Amino acid sequence: MLDVLHGAMADTDPRNVELVWSSALSLAQLGQADVSDTILLLLDRNELSQVKVLDREQDPRNPAFRTLSDKEIERILINTMLGARGMKVESVQQRIRDVAGSDPSARVRAAGQEILRGATAVESAG
Repeated sequence: MLDVLHGAMADTDPRNVELVWSSALSLAQLGQADVSDTILLLLDRNELSQVKVLDREQDPRNPAFRTLSDKEIERILINTMLGARGMKVESVQQRIRDVAGSDPSARVRAAGQEILRGATAVESAG
């Protein structure tokens, strides 16, 4: 399974960027520190606002690249914080703390703070 996920991470086709992100998040949940660069990108609102994704839903016959909406960026930030909370990479943990403390979205900050409380509870119990 790890080989398949690492193989998907190596995909450089811009049409598959979301597959790369999903693979990175799965690997992060499995404790694979080598995906930290991708996780850091997924925890960076400014980077996400520059990314183009292939929209296959708007017009399935003629998919086109578009930027992510604010709601999509919020979802990615929250899901990435959830998936990466157990990573033993200080730069990732610091980025999660930064997002939880200063993201412009109250929803993202609240989710991040909840995630951090949960991670602290798990560390204390362990």
